[in-house]
Amino acid sequence: MKGWGYSPRGAGYLFGSDIVKTFCHTNNVEIIARAHQLVMD
Repeated sequence: MKGWGYSPRGAGYLFGSDIVKTFCHTNNVEIIARAHQLVMD
């Protein structure tokens, strides 16, 4: 995917690698970590 679009799930957005690379370069981000669930301690 290039660019960005609305998530087909109806909540949020999808970003293509071009958008992510530009964002990371602009903001000096080296890694993005993502998770699906919150783990309670």
